[in-house]
Amino acid sequence: MSTNPSYDQGLVKMRAGDVDGAIESFTRAIRQVPRDVYAYNKLAFLYKEKRLFRKAIRVLETALKVRKDDFHTHYILGNTLLDQARYAEAAEAFKQSLSLNPKDVYAWNSLALAHKLVKQYDRAIQCLEKAIELDPADAYNYNSLAVVHFCRGDLEQGAHALERGLKHTPDNAFLAYTQGEAYLRMGQLARSAECFSRLIERAPQSKLGHIGLGHLAIAKAAWKSALAHFLRALELDPKDWEVLTFMGEIYLDMRDFEQADVYFSRALDLNPRSSRGLLGKGETLESQGLVLKAWQCYQQAVRAAPASAESRFTLGRLYLEQRIFSKAVQELRAAHHLDASNDTFASHLGWALVDGGWPADGERLLRQVLAKNSSHACSLYQLARTLLANGNRRDEAAGCLRALAGLKDGGDWKRKGRELMKP
Repeated sequence: MSTNPSYDQGLVKMRAGDVDGAIESFTRAIRQVPRDVYAYNKLAFLYKEKRLFRKAIRVLETALKVRKDDFHTHYILGNTLLDQARYAEAAEAFKQSLSLNPKDVYAWNSLALAHKLVKQYDRAIQCLEKAIELDPADAYNYNSLAVVHFCRGDLEQGAHALERGLKHTPDNAFLAYTQGEAYLRMGQLARSAECFSRLIERAPQSKLGHIGLGHLAIAKAAWKSALAHFLRALELDPKDWEVLTFMGEIYLDMRDFEQADVYFSRALDLNPRSSRGLLGKGETLESQGLVLKAWQCYQQAVRAAPASAESRFTLGRLYLEQRIFSKAVQELRAAHHLDASNDTFASHLGWALVDGGWPADGERLLRQVLAKNSSHACSLYQLARTLLANGNRRDEAAGCLRALAGLKDGGDWKRKGRELMKP
């Protein structure tokens, strides 16, 4: 027990799940012993859990004035900044914590995550290799290393990182699952199936093998098989909101909107801040013509995950379709900034700029997309439409429309292009 009874009471309430009561106790503990940095850290952690990030940061900044060399304070500050998508500041906080304790594996892993989120993949890899050097038996670091390699598009190196981890922890179900997912990404479906099936044999009470086989079935467009595997995973863990989301997405693809809504709603009951669940529910509502309700879901998805390019794009796309151009540009610009390599994000931003009153900027962006991907259907259509609005550029517009018509799979943009070609 400490010499601060209010701090001890806070710990008891915290362990009992009484978050508000614990906050009250730790706040009182700080008033009674203003230099008790441990009380500050516990209070900040609880504010973070309640997603009161600004309060958590203020508490941690006060704690650092009390004791600027506390490793845990810097570490908690870093994780709180991560939650707010303030990645550069989070990285600095983790660096401060490592300057105080350079052998902390968790801080190295967290610093790697901060680097990964701003696509500084080489730095993330260096951090994770350091973490592995400090603790070669920690499977989590190998998994994180594989994910970073996947993010940079190096599937072979990602698979190699998993093999390294499995040499140290051959029975680790999480690494075995990620290895199966790696083979799936690489198109090696037989090896992927072998990994997931072996995982089920070795760990029959683990949901991971069934989740993996569900993803494999999705890759084969075998929807019923995918649903069967996900249902088995749910039997093993009824509160897995991600599996519920996967099932919602399958039903959405099957255009069974009633079942899709059931599973997205169940997922959001378990995790109301799941951006993926909110997007799925929004798409289900939008597909049924319930645009206003879908809009609300997309807005919630952005608030839940402001650094999600998919969330920002989906909201921006809806603003664009509703002709709210200033907000469309804002969200689509954010999506493009988060993932500049995505041609669909860029083409929609170009479209929004053209229709929103910035035609030169929009045309320039559409041309940039077509310079690297001359068969991008949306960009061909939008550029043709832009050129046709400028009467003296009809020949170039006709060239875009001919290219669009010649695409093997241009989707709805080809139909729209044919309508533009009519006299």
